[in-house]
Amino acid sequence: MSLSNYPNQLDNDTNLYLVHDGLRVRLAEDYTPGDTVITVNKDPRPTFPPTGIITLTEQCSSLENRALSFEYTGMTANSFTGLTLLPDFTDVPKPKRLTDVTMNVTAPHHDALKDALINIEHMAGRRGEIAKTPLTGTMEARINYLRNLILKPKAWFGVNSNVGVIPMTVKMQDLTVRAPTTYHWDFGDGNTQDLSFPYVPGQAEGTSGTAPDGSVEHTYTTPGQYSVSLTVTNPFGTNSVTIADIITARTEAPDPATIEFAQGPTQTLNNGVLRSRVNLPIDVTVSNNGEQALDPITTYTWSLSDDLVHQNLPNTEAQYGVGGQYDVRLRVDTHLGAYRITTFPQVIDVVERTNLWFSIFNSSSAAVTKSVSTYEFGLLSEVFKTRTLNTFSITRDYTFLNSAVNSERQIREFRRNNGFTPRTMIASGDQGSGIMYWQESQDTMRVAEFNGFTDTYTTPQIGGDNSIGRTWNWVSLNSPQTVYFLFGDQDPAIDLTNPTVQELDLANLTLSSNLLNVNNFENGAEELLTNVGDGTDGEFSVYRSCWKDNTGYIVRNDGTGSFFRLKSFYRTEGVLSDPVKLFRKIPDLPGGVSASKTEGQLVALVGGIYFFNNSGEVSVYNPVTNVWQTYGAGVGSPAFSSLQDQSVTGFDSLSNTLLATGDGDRTAFLSFDYSNKTFLKFNEVDATFTKLPDRPLGEQFCMSVF
Repeated sequence: MSLSNYPNQLDNDTNLYLVHDGLRVRLAEDYTPGDTVITVNKDPRPTFPPTGIITLTEQCSSLENRALSFEYTGMTANSFTGLTLLPDFTDVPKPKRLTDVTMNVTAPHHDALKDALINIEHMAGRRGEIAKTPLTGTMEARINYLRNLILKPKAWFGVNSNVGVIPMTVKMQDLTVRAPTTYHWDFGDGNTQDLSFPYVPGQAEGTSGTAPDGSVEHTYTTPGQYSVSLTVTNPFGTNSVTIADIITARTEAPDPATIEFAQGPTQTLNNGVLRSRVNLPIDVTVSNNGEQALDPITTYTWSLSDDLVHQNLPNTEAQYGVGGQYDVRLRVDTHLGAYRITTFPQVIDVVERTNLWFSIFNSSSAAVTKSVSTYEFGLLSEVFKTRTLNTFSITRDYTFLNSAVNSERQIREFRRNNGFTPRTMIASGDQGSGIMYWQESQDTMRVAEFNGFTDTYTTPQIGGDNSIGRTWNWVSLNSPQTVYFLFGDQDPAIDLTNPTVQELDLANLTLSSNLLNVNNFENGAEELLTNVGDGTDGEFSVYRSCWKDNTGYIVRNDGTGSFFRLKSFYRTEGVLSDPVKLFRKIPDLPGGVSASKTEGQLVALVGGIYFFNNSGEVSVYNPVTNVWQTYGAGVGSPAFSSLQDQSVTGFDSLSNTLLATGDGDRTAFLSFDYSNKTFLKFNEVDATFTKLPDRPLGEQFCMSVF
């Protein structure tokens, strides 16, 4: 007998049977047990349903065998076909013409139940139906939609490392929820891995057991960026996730880069250091970017601390408006994100057009011969460059003064019996040079030429070598064209000074001489021909000098003793072609005995001739009014003392020695011998002192601006 197809498929009138009341025909041929076809006396099709249940009844058999019920599946014009005996009936023969074939049920009752059941099935839905959109379809479809929505696995994973060097082993940590039964890993490099687990009812719902772990490990052997995919399934559905470029497998970082400079016409390249003037383009090119195989360089990031913007290129151009020693830093990044920062320390040396050049001995020992280094101080940057390329050997033999009267003071004067002046009107940043000169022994001077742009020293030929014969303790006047060497001892045994003027022509470095006599001195200036002293403490002159507007200025001591008070003041007079023709005594440097100028230096600025010492008081001579004025912070002022190295005993002594020079405009620079932490700047505009960065360590030799 046919049963209900539900829930796999919906039932209908065919298998649940539509019935009609009061239908009857008569058996036309005997029924034999086992027959599947019976013949009837008339066509049943007009009235009987196409399928259903019929009963064969007669009154001849025993009571329990009078009726047989069959399920039929088809009809013809005179038969029912596809008969199947219903359970609980004994299959017995039935005679023709005496046996009725009937459908003897209550049709409304049966069909109502059938129709209700079919309608319920249509509402409930077949097993496995699933809606495509929410709130549509049968109850089964809706429930399955929700079950798959809720119980379908959600793929997700993490990795223990995103970036590494090949061979790179990565653990893919399974973070999927709702218990997958299969995992399919795609590692992005052409390799995959599959895992499977048995389905455990309730596990996806989180009510039965521990969810499976689909974690795996994979090793990447080729550099690249890899996207990893995970596809998971369970009885409720499938889900996939792809994380793009989650793995970056690299080779080693790039090797350190190398660079090279294209030397311009006004630039020099020495030991990999390019020296250039301010505001000139500097071409830098990467000669080797350190690239590793299979991981090309894609990004160049330049850091040069200059004034320009640098593009992502293996070459760039730098330009600096302020002097200094500059690092070049280059970062190269690869396609896979590896990078290397290469630092080239102080490979660009930018020279300002005008600089202060400061020479020191590299040792503070009393050695006769020592090496000297010259350091650049940019007037704009106000920073000392602490790296020099070359040194120069200088001899100063003053042992002959060890037993002299006031030997300590005389040795001090011998050690500063030197000078430094620009050779031409060409500034150092334009590769101009300067002349150093110093007393080598009692009777010999030496000359050297220094080129600050190339940091080189040469020994020019003056006569047969770079020496000038002259007894020490001379004073020099530095005009733009000529260095004049004046006075000094003529003979240690007598009190007369040297009357011969030696002139060093800065253009061709030739030496000429002329002799002074009393006719070359006016207004008492002839006293310059005689050394200072009364014979008791020795006869010894101390000079300080400067040059301004084609005129030389000299201040000299007015006595001898433990200290030599600077007081007597003179200037030269002459014509443009011969500016040192006459000497005239002019008003003394101000200051009584209590405020004696026992040490100091003259500097020419726009406003006049300045005398600087360690007092904080400034004396300035006006060449137009022929008057000295005194102003500034004042002797012993806290403001000036605060600029000194107060950690040194005697930092405020007025006898502290110093170097001083000016920029030819309104700024003077002072550097005291007692400490490298007392490098000061004086501003003529507001008569103020400010502290500058510490100068390099060592014994001060000479200083000049050009």
